[in-house]
Order: sequence, then structure tokens, then C-alpha cells
Amino acid sequence: MTRFMPLEELEDAPVYDSLGLLYGRVCGFEYGGESLGVKVCIDVRVSRRVPDYDRLRDVLSSRGVDVEGLSLDELVVVARSARVDIPYRTLREDEKLVRSIVSAEEVAVVDRAAEHPLVLLSTPREAAARCGVDPREVGRECLSRFEVKRLDPGLLRGKHVVSLGQGYLGVVEGLALGSGGVALRVSRGSGFYVAWSWLDRVLRREGLVDIAERLEEELGDPLRQPRLPLEALRRLREALEPLGERASRLLREAVRAENVVTSYVPWSRVKYTNDVVVVE
Repeated sequence: MTRFMPLEELEDAPVYDSLGLLYGRVCGFEYGGESLGVKVCIDVRVSRRVPDYDRLRDVLSSRGVDVEGLSLDELVVVARSARVDIPYRTLREDEKLVRSIVSAEEVAVVDRAAEHPLVLLSTPREAAARCGVDPREVGRECLSRFEVKRLDPGLLRGKHVVSLGQGYLGVVEGLALGSGGVALRVSRGSGFYVAWSWLDRVLRREGLVDIAERLEEELGDPLRQPRLPLEALRRLREALEPLGERASRLLREAVRAENVVTSYVPWSRVKYTNDVVVVE
């Protein structure tokens, strides 16, 4: 299957390896000669020791220093001049780390999923990383740990299905039985949108009124504009990020589709059932 998408639309798209394991997200591109490299990033939680502004301000004030209007950098300079020990605090934040640059030739599938594009690689990069080996030298012992194919409705439901031959097929809704055996019941729609009025009600019901009100100021009154375009997902994801996995669940449920089409994928076509379901 050959399908192309503009590079700018692929920004922040999830990248899965050939076994369907999440490898990272697209965070840019690298150009060289006639080749194109896809930058894949991961979010990492980092800790930094930084001067504690409030405590340093109090210490200097107690020594008669006029600290009114001084910035943190200026407070540090004053403290060092006065030979005052600088108090520190630990700052935790997320940073994007470029995990690798994947050649364009390693891309097996590029397609648009429900709320965003996705990329499937032709190499087992995530599996190799977990085994601590080079993707080009990954062996059978390593691969066997991740070649998962599990017929479990609870684990399969809600996962994206990606076909090596047909691209993105949709989301697993459940299982079905027919003359040929078992199949995945997969739904895909067109005209995707964010159910803004539904999400606003859920946020308020769960006690997240401050987030709901802030988003209303930016995105509009959900009563007057009950639906939002998919472009709003980036801002919603940023606002809900402190909620962790809870945010992912809310956003998945908030994305709705019109003109939903149901198809059936025979279990015999399924290759792996990891973070996404990979089929022939």
C-alpha cells in the first residue's frame, strides 16, 4: 500500500514499530542530500535543582537587603556577593527527547486514524530497544517476547487496527463469529469531531471546573458550539495533561465520528495485538 501525507500534518503523530509497539511521536524531520529522516521523540520526566526564589528572597530580606523587584538571577548575584548560601528546590518537568532519526525507507504505513495520523514502521525498533539490541540485529529470542496475538475482547476493544496492505482500518469494537471463524469487528467513520459539550459536562461532573472554565474561554461556549474540529485536540491534550491516563481516556471518548462503517477482519489476518493491532 502506498499512501502519502504532507509532512506538516504528521507532527506529533504516534509512531509504532513493526510489532505494533509504541515507539514515540514524530517531532520533526531531517534533510540530507536525497534522503529524509523522521525524528522520533519521547516525553521524559526530568528533575532539576534550581534556586528557590521565595526562600532566597526571604533570606536576603532578613539580612536587610532590599529585594523588591529583583529577578531570580539578580537575587542569586546579590546572594553570592553577600556570601549567602543559596537555597534550592527540585523542579520536575517534561521534556521532549529525540530518541532516534528513522529513515523514510523504514516507514511501512502512513495513514490518518480517528483523531490524528499514525505511522507504522517496517522494523521492530521498540522491541529491540527493550531488549537492548540494534534493530538490525534483533534475534528470535527477543522478538518472541513481543509477538503477541491474544484473542481477548477486553484487551482488544478500543485499539487501532492497521493493515500492512490497506492502511488504517478503524477501531476494534468487539468480536464477531461467522462461517470462517472469529473476526474483529472494526468501526471507522468520516467527519470526525470533538464532542465539546459532552467533554465539558464530564469535566464539571468530575470536579474539574477550573479546567472546564479555562477551556471555555479559549474554545468557546459548549452550548453554542457543541462540536469542535479535531484541530482542538492539541489544546485539549495540553490542558488535560496533568490528568495522565485519565486524560487519554477522556479524549478517546470525546472523539466522535459520523457515517460510521463497520467491517470484519478475520482473526487469521491478525499478526500482532500490542499497542495497535497489526494485520496483513
